Amino acid sequence: MITKPLSPSAIAERIAENTGVVVGDVKKVLQAQAELAYSQSDSGFIIPDIGVLRKVERPARTGIMPFGPNKGEKLVFRAKRKLQFRVSRLASSMAFDRSRLIPDLFSTELLSKFAFSTQATECSGDSDFIADLGGSFTRARDGKPLDMTFYQLPGFRLTTGRIVAADGLIGSGDALQRRVAPGSYVILLAVAHLGTDERIALAAVRFSANPIVKWETALFDQEQNSEPPRRNSETYGVDSGCGGFSDEAVQELVDQAMELDIGFHDLVIAEARAVYKSTRDWVHIQSPHGSKAVFSSGYGDGSYKSYFGLDANGEAAALVTDFQIVNWAGTAIP
Repeated sequence: MITKPLSPSAIAERIAENTGVVVGDVKKVLQAQAELAYSQSDSGFIIPDIGVLRKVERPARTGIMPFGPNKGEKLVFRAKRKLQFRVSRLASSMAFDRSRLIPDLFSTELLSKFAFSTQATECSGDSDFIADLGGSFTRARDGKPLDMTFYQLPGFRLTTGRIVAADGLIGSGDALQRRVAPGSYVILLAVAHLGTDERIALAAVRFSANPIVKWETALFDQEQNSEPPRRNSETYGVDSGCGGFSDEAVQELVDQAMELDIGFHDLVIAEARAVYKSTRDWVHIQSPHGSKAVFSSGYGDGSYKSYFGLDANGEAAALVTDFQIVNWAGTAIP
């Protein structure tokens, strides 16, 4: 049976009944929360255990259609502004299973389970792995000249071999269908220099040193873990300006930390600031369950594909997320 939503006054009265706070004071708190949410929407306003209100702005840009019958055609993307509310994963599950106990929103115990690092080593552009990417990396897709710098982030730990590729800061995501062997691997970030601007063009994980002979689109399991539900099996959406790789096990722990009011979201952003340059950064998060890497996503928000590089035996030698800035071997896949 569908009932009418509670009015603002009724919400204040219910909260007053449950907490013993005077109704008038509850109304003041709710009014202050609304005003604070509007003013803090640039960086994202977290309503504990419910979700995140965020202002999303994407500048106008141009690109080149990389495949299909219109390959080579110039694309124009208009500037976009919107206010977005992303429901937390915990809120989604609590709403449909009211037998669950609501966790303490203000406990900081979870933070002790994570360690953060921005350690990265600049590497040569003539390495075998970079050669396997199959790009000259001297021009962007729109034809503008660029320089490229490559960084390696060590110790990316996969405990289950199930990889989640998803928005790095908001919500969760489905694991990729193809599994890899658990182990410790290296992440490669390809940073494009466009004038005074720096953008992460490709993010990759190398699983073996075997030469890559074929690229295939990385498909997601259709388990509907993502919020909102996944629209297709080939891309993930970014609304925070960051992408990410993580082991499925650690993603569950990160989701829990993100949903609680313990400052985890702000801590991730603050740690990444240590290597920030306009406009790119990254951070590597370690936990008892494995690793999660968060990195800025090309020009920001959008939908992005990932690709597995396969060796001669059909095994995954690498995983690459393409942020649509440069042409490389995976671009040729229709």
